Amino acid sequence: MHVLIKYREMIDMQPPDEVIWEPYPEAVIMDLPAYCSSGRAIWRTRAPLIFFCVVEMYHPDRVMRQFGLRQMIPPLQSTNMQLHKIDLRGKTDKDWSAEHSAYVCMWNERASNIATDESLEEPMDFYNPYMLWYRRITRRFMSPRGAIAEALAHGITSIH
Repeated sequence: MHVLIKYREMIDMQPPDEVIWEPYPEAVIMDLPAYCSSGRAIWRTRAPLIFFCVVEMYHPDRVMRQFGLRQMIPPLQSTNMQLHKIDLRGKTDKDWSAEHSAYVCMWNERASNIATDESLEEPMDFYNPYMLWYRRITRRFMSPRGAIAEALAHGITSIH
C-alpha cells in the first residue's frame, strides 16, 4: 500500500505540460483486431446501453476529446432513478424487451443520434471554459498531498 500512496502523489504532482492527451491515431485503430473496432460507427451515439433489466444512458458528449473532437461543457443529464431501483427477485418471466421498449426504440435509432463537433487541433488552454468548468466540478487529486501542493502553487502564483 505504501507504493500506491507514492504513485498517487506522483500522479497528482505531474505538471499539466507533461500530460499530452491524444486520441488513438488512425494507424493504431487500423492495427487493432477487427472485433475492437467493429462497432466504431456507434462509438459516439447518444443511446441507452441495454442488458436485459439494466439500462444505462451513454453520453459521449462527456468524452468528445477521446474521439479527437472539441470538448464543450456537456449538458446536464438526468438519471432515471426507477431504472436503478429494479429488483430482479421474482421476475424470472419478465419480458425486458417489452418493459424497456422505449429504450429499445432509442437504441434502434442510434445511427441518427451521433455526437459530433469540430476536430480538436491543439491541446485545450488552461482557461478554456470547459477546463474551468471541469476543474470546478471534478475530483482532481488522488491524494491530500497533491491537493495541498496545487493550492500552494496556485496561492504563490496569485501572489506573484
